[in-house]
Amino acid sequence: MIFPLAIPHNSGTKLKLDDTLLLLGFRKPIASAKVQHLLDQTSVRLEEPVHTQEQNGHQFKRKVNHTNRLYWVHSKDGKSILDKHLASLRLKLANELEWVGPVLRFPATKAIPNGHPVCALPSVLIVKPKTEAITGDLDHALITLGLRYQADISQYLNGLRLYYLVPSSNHQVLPPTAAHDLQINLRDKRYKYLVAATYLNFMPMFVPTASPTSDPQFGQQWNLLKIQAEAGWAKAGWVQEGTTSTAPFPAGAMVRVAIIDDGCDLDHEDLSSAFDKTNAATFYPSNPHRTPNPQIGPIGTGTNPLDGGRAQGADHGTRCAGVLGARCNNKNINNNYIGITGLAGACEILPLRLDGNSTFELQAAITYAVSKGCNVISYSNVDPLYYDPSVLIALQGASSAKTVICAAAGNGNSDHVGYPAAYKDYVIACGATDDSYHENRCTGGVWSSNTGNGSNYGDALSVAAPGINIPTCDIGSGYISAFEGTSAATPQVAALAALIMSRHPILKGQPVLVREIIEGSADKVGTLTVNDPNYPLQQMGTPLTYTTTAAHPNGSWSREIGYGRINVFKAMKRACQVVKAILLPIYPSISDLKLLERSPRPPKIPPGPRRGTKKGTVRG
Repeated sequence: MIFPLAIPHNSGTKLKLDDTLLLLGFRKPIASAKVQHLLDQTSVRLEEPVHTQEQNGHQFKRKVNHTNRLYWVHSKDGKSILDKHLASLRLKLANELEWVGPVLRFPATKAIPNGHPVCALPSVLIVKPKTEAITGDLDHALITLGLRYQADISQYLNGLRLYYLVPSSNHQVLPPTAAHDLQINLRDKRYKYLVAATYLNFMPMFVPTASPTSDPQFGQQWNLLKIQAEAGWAKAGWVQEGTTSTAPFPAGAMVRVAIIDDGCDLDHEDLSSAFDKTNAATFYPSNPHRTPNPQIGPIGTGTNPLDGGRAQGADHGTRCAGVLGARCNNKNINNNYIGITGLAGACEILPLRLDGNSTFELQAAITYAVSKGCNVISYSNVDPLYYDPSVLIALQGASSAKTVICAAAGNGNSDHVGYPAAYKDYVIACGATDDSYHENRCTGGVWSSNTGNGSNYGDALSVAAPGINIPTCDIGSGYISAFEGTSAATPQVAALAALIMSRHPILKGQPVLVREIIEGSADKVGTLTVNDPNYPLQQMGTPLTYTTTAAHPNGSWSREIGYGRINVFKAMKRACQVVKAILLPIYPSISDLKLLERSPRPPKIPPGPRRGTKKGTVRG
């Protein structure tokens, strides 16, 4: 067998080979129908676009992470793919195929009994140079090994350097473990003064989703009522509580939020004016034959790698963008009010698309967002492979740049938060609450089979937001009434961060204070849905116990919902108090203290949600 039985992940976790699966890397973009046709006479078959999996007794659907050059395949008979099968595959696809990658699995967990499948891409190696190394000497040494330095994308890798291994001829197929073999070779003493560490680029087999105005669908947005959005807008002076606003109001204005996801519908009627289309970018997992960096240029010139938001999979990012920043009180060409209202409906959104959701794509996107001046990053995806040194480096860099990072806790109903949200020192981990009277943590019974079986919880959880039946935008200037999961909760938390900084620009670049405001103002909701080891005698259905601990310094906290469900009104009020404490020692006669202290009464919240007709349910 030409594949090793195990390869270590960058985190040190031992990944075991699954010899029934492969990832095929093609030289050029190719349609899935043509791929399947080419595979008809081979021993492997293209993976179906959607898988039905089981977790903890619940079934849900996962989308396979195909791109237009990378396709996942499995053996037709379910047995091991042998060397003779690989030889036949290479011969059959000789003119199309660039490499064949082995598929490995993370160790099994309660949530994923079979282990999580990923591929270490054979054509990519990331190098951390020694501090004293001369980069020119490093590049020259690696060129002799067939590695080509990619300068444009490396500028977003926080000091790491990205190299592609390029075939020596048009008909050469790279060895399946080419990058891993080079990683071992670079441990030789010849490179000890040049190379400090090396990392593989891992790609997941499944897409890692964690899935008052005149706007006509505002009445369906029960989540905005529940989190007291209108009272929060009024507290900021953007609307007059109890009256219908007909003009756009600046909720979130002058704040830039990056949405890192699968792309956005850049021409959506309720979002188009929100997007920074100049700096929007796509990141690729493995592509030596076209510039892999987020090269910027006018749309339509061929120099911008954006797909216009129309590529398969761009629905998830569009839905997150709608929750966050759908325009408020905007009209169509017929002068009619349209759509929904985003919680921060005047913020600027930078859409960043991950083509393959690999580790270095996420790292580069985070750093790129910071370089473009984003105040907030919203990331609604979860995958165990993001427990990776390169991702941690990017998060540390964003934290040093004073960026607020919000990420989904995950939908596995697990007692631990997924990555990258679990990096709790740098990320606000966002859970999801349901639409019941008690506002419990979302569990398997409330979500569709597309989402998962419950909001993750545990020590790294920060706050929660509504995560079921959330109305939002959809691709093709459409709308959907039932966006679900921690994916739907995360952009609400990111939007709240944007509102705080929009109303109080002095809090830009103060992520610790913004986080304290969000966490310290959350509502203590929910009842017990799982056994809490700290309170073993409590019965299911009893109110959650929130306690103050050294590990959670911003107020009382619970394992299931963190500091609680966000409350916009209370957060804006708390922000006024924080700003007052900052400014009073500096400007004791500041003229707008009365505005800072203003506290309109919040509206009464009915026990149940207010929503319109349910058009469909999507994963979150």
